[in-house]
Amino acid sequence: MTWAVIFSSVPLVLSTYLLLLIVKALSSQGLVQPTSHGHWYVHCDGSVRFDALEYGECSEDIESEKGHLQRVDTSASPFKITFQLQSGRSVTIWRDSCDDEQYRQLSLVLRQWEMKQGANAPC
Repeated sequence: MTWAVIFSSVPLVLSTYLLLLIVKALSSQGLVQPTSHGHWYVHCDGSVRFDALEYGECSEDIESEKGHLQRVDTSASPFKITFQLQSGRSVTIWRDSCDDEQYRQLSLVLRQWEMKQGANAPC
């Protein structure tokens, strides 16, 4: 791996800096957010509920959570949808992690919520 840094066309200082950023990200929280095993229920008024599934080794992480949407990112919706709750928790739903019909429905509900921001329109 270090030979790629030394022989690349990218300047050595920049390569070293980027390599250190990657190492720092891996050591602090990792490059990928931890997964949540359960069901997310999202309503077009912005209310969100999470019901965790019980898995043997993940049983200490079992939680149920209720919240409200703060921000939605559907820019990469062919692959994933990300939303942030008012509590600060960020959730990424990958398209291949759920049923296709449920993913399309989630995408529709989140887009409705985005369009309705600032308007007093019913769901």
